[in-house]
Amino acid sequence: MGFEIVITSDRTMISNHHGKEFLGFVATGPPISIPEKLWLYLCAPKPKVDELGRPIEAPYGLRKIEAALQNAGFNAAIVDPDHIHKHLDSIKAILIGHHDFFAYGPPS
Repeated sequence: MGFEIVITSDRTMISNHHGKEFLGFVATGPPISIPEKLWLYLCAPKPKVDELGRPIEAPYGLRKIEAALQNAGFNAAIVDPDHIHKHLDSIKAILIGHHDFFAYGPPS
């Protein structure tokens, strides 16, 4: 089963940061003096997902968009970026979420 509309975000935004909210701020900086894989593990671990690649936890804003699309009758779901390949045959649109498109936020 694939989704017509896939909603996703980059790993630093879709992670739950080990349940420590402020580790998300560390993920906005560059990985200085440590390997990037270690930096990603510490600051933005991969989320737990189901067999379709849907994260168990996802950002509230993405969940609201997902719910609105589903209520409007669309076959839409949030999918972890590492699992988008599972839905390539059925995707008609990919929505990419972020929190600071215009670089007005504190990390910018």
